[in-house]
Amino acid sequence: MKAKAVMSFAAVLLMAVGARSVASAADKDGASIGMLSWLAGVWQSEPRDGTQSEYVYAPLYNGIMVSTNLSTQDGTPTRYELRVLKEENGQVVFRELGFKADLSSAGPVPERPLQSADASRLTFTDMKITRMGPNVATLELTIHAPGSAAPRTITLRLHRVFRFAKVG
Repeated sequence: MKAKAVMSFAAVLLMAVGARSVASAADKDGASIGMLSWLAGVWQSEPRDGTQSEYVYAPLYNGIMVSTNLSTQDGTPTRYELRVLKEENGQVVFRELGFKADLSSAGPVPERPLQSADASRLTFTDMKITRMGPNVATLELTIHAPGSAAPRTITLRLHRVFRFAKVG
């Protein structure tokens, strides 16, 4: 029951942001932003020490990709994220808002500009996504925690568990 409620929350959040994006975005899929299209779908990390994350990347719409993240510890939500990937002034940027389990702010997350992209790798500042196969990828994320002298890097193996299909 808890899993259904969490999935419902993620779906409502994704639809709300998608509707806002539709209203404000210009109708274009630039070449740079188009290189992210293979991300569309629902990706789950392999469980590690009771921790698991689910990332939802909506298909590109009007040059914008909307994404959510749900992180859990032993099945209990610990973090939510709302993300937007879009092209601004010829540069693809990844923006994120993080929320704690009680939906209070998890603090600021630095903007991540796209540094390079090809058919199998997306390299943003402090984040790299490498496509290992049609439904397998790795996510390498460098985290700069406030008050911490050294950043830490985590690597997650992701499996796509759902693909979106265009109808009509």
